[in-house]
Amino acid sequence: EEWLARIPAFRIKTGTEPITFGGHVFGIENLILDWS
Repeated sequence: EEWLARIPAFRIKTGTEPITFGGHVFGIENLILDWS
């Protein structure tokens, strides 16, 4: 929570979608952010 308070506002970039993978361990392969 402290880290999020210190960085600029962000969101997932419009028109993109995170690519995730799962199994025993969950992960994000691609996450494009829009920093506002």
